[in-house]
Amino acid sequence: MTDLLAGGPGRAPGQVPDGTTATLRFDDGTEQAVRAVAITEEIASGQHEVAVTTDSPLGLALAGHRAGDTISYQTPDGEVRAQVLSLEFPGDRA
Repeated sequence: MTDLLAGGPGRAPGQVPDGTTATLRFDDGTEQAVRAVAITEEIASGQHEVAVTTDSPLGLALAGHRAGDTISYQTPDGEVRAQVLSLEFPGDRA
C-alpha cells in the first residue's frame, strides 16, 4: 500500500508503463509518435490520434521491445508491422 501511495499504480505485467512514448516507422514509410495511456480519460483533447491505451493491440505490442525492434499487431484491417525508432519510458525523462 505504501508503494502505491508513494509512486502510484505499478506497471502491469506485459504492458508498457503509462506515459511511455514511442516513435514508429510503418511498412509504408510513415512515421508516427504515440503516447501510451492507462485510462482513455487521460487522453488530452485533440490527442486521440497520437495516444494509445496500454492494453490496446499496439500498446501490448510495444511491451518488452526497444528501439530497433520490429513489432506487429492486429487491427480490423489486418496485421500491421512497424519498426520502433525510439521508446522512452516515463522514468527516463529528466
